[in-house]
Amino acid sequence: MQTRIAGVLKQLGVAVALMSLSSFASALEANEAVKADTLLKTTATWDGQPIAWPQGKAELTAMRIEISPGAETGWHTHAVPSFAVMLEGTLEVRLADGRRKRLHAGDVLAEVVNTAHIGRNIGTVPVRLVVFYTGIAGQATSALATPPAPLKVPAAVGADRDAHGCIGSAGYAWCAKENACVRPWELARQKGFEAGLDHFKRYCAGGDAR
Repeated sequence: MQTRIAGVLKQLGVAVALMSLSSFASALEANEAVKADTLLKTTATWDGQPIAWPQGKAELTAMRIEISPGAETGWHTHAVPSFAVMLEGTLEVRLADGRRKRLHAGDVLAEVVNTAHIGRNIGTVPVRLVVFYTGIAGQATSALATPPAPLKVPAAVGADRDAHGCIGSAGYAWCAKENACVRPWELARQKGFEAGLDHFKRYCAGGDAR
């Protein structure tokens, strides 16, 4: 009998405890002096890669970072998931493929993992942010990365004119015999000689193009 009563009392105790917790949670939610806003909830980094927690002894690191106006962080990578909270300023984060992310005070960002990127203060006041790393004990959270090769911008048509005004990128070359810029293959068809650079040069020099 005593055992049965003890069991009932135990169950009542658990129920009371749960009710107390529920009441506390409700009171917390209703308390205007205490507010809780979700700043970030995501399963992927800002470039769309899924977040995977590293294996090993967990180690959390919180780092406050300040970047002067016009300054850059340098190209780097993070081997572990991290997220940043912007406190002040305007920061532009750029990936090697050209994608960019602009952050202002109050923004939150899930950082890229194992992807080279660089941050630059594009504002007029210092950038201040706090970054939280979910890493492994004894492992560096960041590493330097090789800057990407600059993109080659194709020259505009006409930018490669030679001394005679012939545009090589458009296929034209100077022919003294014709006293004009011509396309060699078109000239060969018109004049009846065999196509080819040697034949073209001989023809334009006044010789036998055969």
